[in-house]
Amino acid sequence: MDHGGQRADHGGRRADGDGWGADHGGRRPIGLALWETARLVLRAFNRTLTEHGGNRAVWFLFRALDQAGQPTQRELAQAIGITEATLTHHLSSLERRGLISRYRDAQDRRVQRIQFTDEGRAVFAAMRTAAVSFDERLRAALGPEGVDALMTALSTLTAAVTTPGGRADGGPDEGGLAEGDAEEGGLGDGGLE
Repeated sequence: MDHGGQRADHGGRRADGDGWGADHGGRRPIGLALWETARLVLRAFNRTLTEHGGNRAVWFLFRALDQAGQPTQRELAQAIGITEATLTHHLSSLERRGLISRYRDAQDRRVQRIQFTDEGRAVFAAMRTAAVSFDERLRAALGPEGVDALMTALSTLTAAVTTPGGRADGGPDEGGLAEGDAEEGGLGDGGLE
């Protein structure tokens, strides 16, 4: 498998040496392998979603909106894990595209609720179909036993880096929907404008 112009053998070791040498017994670090693979898979997923009217960030936002019904901006921001101010900016972009609308809550006029427009629902449906196809493609590449092995390995790695309180070691989550360039599919990219 080629990783950044360097070849790795099936044991996870770099054939041409990558500076890890004796520190890791010549083996490629698991975190690096996960990061490189996740980045490639997420880029491919973002390209797939872009072909269907959105991107990865819009997909996560739309999934949260679909699950919540007609949430307030605060509820949606909390569900996604971004600030209300950041969400407001992105909702404005989606509203300009005609994919969502905001309206005042009947019980509390200070509160804005968000809902899909018909066009937004259609884009979300197309993205959902594309996401299911993408997942099926990954599952087919792994096969049933490979999927089970991957899920088990991911659960094991999650447990290895999660504190008893449930938080990942190393502090607050880095990344998320507020970050990312167009290639990465962040909410701040031009895909929403």
